Amino acid sequence: MQLAKIYFKRASKSNDKIARLPTDSVEGRERDSATIHSGGREAGMSKARIGGLRLVWVEAFLLAAEHESYTEAAKAMGCDQSTVSRYVDNLERWMRRVLTTHTLPFALTEHGRQFVVTAKEVSRLLAASRGDTTTAVPSTVRVSGTEIDMSWYTQEG
Repeated sequence: MQLAKIYFKRASKSNDKIARLPTDSVEGRERDSATIHSGGREAGMSKARIGGLRLVWVEAFLLAAEHESYTEAAKAMGCDQSTVSRYVDNLERWMRRVLTTHTLPFALTEHGRQFVVTAKEVSRLLAASRGDTTTAVPSTVRVSGTEIDMSWYTQEG
């Protein structure tokens, strides 16, 4: 796989230099500046990726859509509102689509409403593949026990 390097010109008074942007593609994995600056940790969230997509971005988007609020989604995820907002922004950049109106009150765009359906199905399929299904599987449970004489324990002195 060819490594894509993104460069930009940084203008300075003394000279022009070529510098690497903090977001570059390394082996197909996009590194965002938040990951770089925090040493690779972001609110203890999953680092699972599919083609550069972080699954936590999808989780944040679904929770924001469900609660119609970044703040409520952040409470459900146990992180800051700004983290949820950043995750949704990252998802939008990855998809190259605007999913939310970025105005108050929170609202989804047409692309956002369409992606909710897809994201829920992906989430359901991933949960099912892990065995995290809510459908109970019939099974036999056997319980056995042994009777032990504990009368000596309750006798005083």
